[in-house]
Parts: sequence; structure tokens; C-alpha cells
Amino acid sequence: DAFAFSQDNRYLAYTNNSENEQGAAENVFALIDLQTGEAARIQTDFRVYAFKWSADAKTLFYFENMLSGDTGEDGADEPAVSGKDPYPYRLWMYDRLSGSSTAVADLTTTNIGIAASGGLVYVCYVDTETHGEVVRATYALEISG
Repeated sequence: DAFAFSQDNRYLAYTNNSENEQGAAENVFALIDLQTGEAARIQTDFRVYAFKWSADAKTLFYFENMLSGDTGEDGADEPAVSGKDPYPYRLWMYDRLSGSSTAVADLTTTNIGIAASGGLVYVCYVDTETHGEVVRATYALEISG
């Protein structure tokens, strides 16, 4: 379970991954407007563990761990393991205004910086050994729609 406030502190995104009485997984990914109390559930077919708000609080970026088999967040920030999918983390973006999600890219890690502007999403890979002080690569990805 995790949570993140938007930079303006108006919105709270959270996850609640648990099991119901029958032992089936119940994965909730949602956001709350803290001014109005309105809640919106974000529909996914997988557990969400890592997510980040855009600076303007219009977009929520989140990750699908395609190697986990939906078993947990262990290793979610680690680079891909040799011999497995080199891009095991799918980056998604949720548009708060339209209520829709779009897959953006498959990545090697969740240890990135993200920003959005117009039809572009900027992804900045940072070095885990220097705790983000060294930038390894920056990409501008065009988003259709």
C-alpha cells in the first residue's frame, strides 16, 4: 500500500492491495480530491505500487511490473534481470480530467523522473548509485490522443 499527494496538496492518490474473505486479490488504485471529498477509482488489471504526480496535478504516472506476476513490489526499483524482459516496467499515465489511462512506454526501471507538457512525456533515467544526482538519459515521448 502506498500514497502520494499532488504538489498542490489538493489530491491524494493511493493504493490498497489486500485479499477479500474468499482470498481473492482486491487491488484498489484511486485518488481523492481533498477539497471536495470526491473519490475516483482508477481501473487497472494489475497491482500498482509506484506512482508519481505531474507538477500541475493533471496527470498521475504509474507503473505496471510485468515480471512480478502480480506478487508484490519486491525489486520494483531494480534494473531488469539478465535473461528476462529488458523492459519489465510499463509506464502508464492517468489523465485526471478525462479519467482515462494510456500506456506510455516499457522501461528498465521505475527509478525515473517524469514530466508532461502538451503531447509530450519526458522520462529522465537517473543513476541509483548516486541517488539521482547523475542523469543517465532523457527521452521525450510523443503521446497520441
